[in-house]
Amino acid sequence: MGRSLLGETVRYLAVGFATFAVFVGVNASLLTVTGRPPGLVTSLAVVAASLVNFFGHARFTFRTQRPVHAMAPGYILLLLFNAVLAGGVVSVSVEHIGLSVVMANATALVLVTLSSFLLMKYAVMARDKRSAR
Repeated sequence: MGRSLLGETVRYLAVGFATFAVFVGVNASLLTVTGRPPGLVTSLAVVAASLVNFFGHARFTFRTQRPVHAMAPGYILLLLFNAVLAGGVVSVSVEHIGLSVVMANATALVLVTLSSFLLMKYAVMARDKRSAR
């Protein structure tokens, strides 16, 4: 693994942990402070965590200077892709393979993490070929 790819991988994992911390913190705080329904609170926590994830990966992990508006549509498509991928993996793993929900989610997490790294690096946050010249 090249030095640049190793650095990106370490930064990717660091942003991932920060994203998770924001999700847990926002979720727990809103549940405690507002008393709102868990589904609503979880949705708000996902939005907050997704913003941290997007900007963290754009500016820290991949250090792209592309404008936010150029990357946002691809990132939204990536989120939708990940939702379908994770849901499909969990459904197949539980219903057809017989894994527990926890193991199925762990499997989905690994696949989503790997696919997200590759899709963000080479598509969503890739440098614009015209500006790289």
